[in-house]
Amino acid sequence: MATPSISNVLTGFMGKAALPKSDSAPAAMTSIQPQPGFAFTTTNQHEVILPPTVTSARTIAGSSGADIYEPGRAQVKFAKGLPVWVNVCASDALPPPPTNSESEIQKALRADSTTVYQIPLFLGPPVETTDEQDKRPIVILDAIIHPNPLARSMHDFDFRLYLIELCIEWVEDRTQMQLSRGKLDTSLALPEYF
Repeated sequence: MATPSISNVLTGFMGKAALPKSDSAPAAMTSIQPQPGFAFTTTNQHEVILPPTVTSARTIAGSSGADIYEPGRAQVKFAKGLPVWVNVCASDALPPPPTNSESEIQKALRADSTTVYQIPLFLGPPVETTDEQDKRPIVILDAIIHPNPLARSMHDFDFRLYLIELCIEWVEDRTQMQLSRGKLDTSLALPEYF
């Protein structure tokens, strides 16, 4: 798979994410400018067609009940083999993970079902665009977390893999895609000017 120009592909897509200022209507949203982190690419393993939706609200895990308002969308199709880019970014606007012992964090890294460690995450909507090099369609999603787990992922490879798996599970849940875990490119760094 050809690698698009990161600065060109990501400019305009990572941008700003909307988070609510309170429990009021979408007009009370505030914009955040996430800090760059890293990106990874994978591919969709089967075709998915999502029906149209209406505007809805859902609660972000770990956000004290704050709702994220999602606008409705037209029918969406994700082709088999579609490249998927996930930008992992950070913002203080998201709550940090609850304080846990290192042994509890290690349980999460091993996918132990008894772990209580969780990382609050905001996943932006899928943005469909075209790879500038080979002109193929791609999908880009922004995953925003608190800066603390992002900082740890920069020097702890196992923790980075845990974050990647967390993001993949969120993308799969939101889009119904089945993403490859065998063809990950995790060497991508986001530009520092975001």
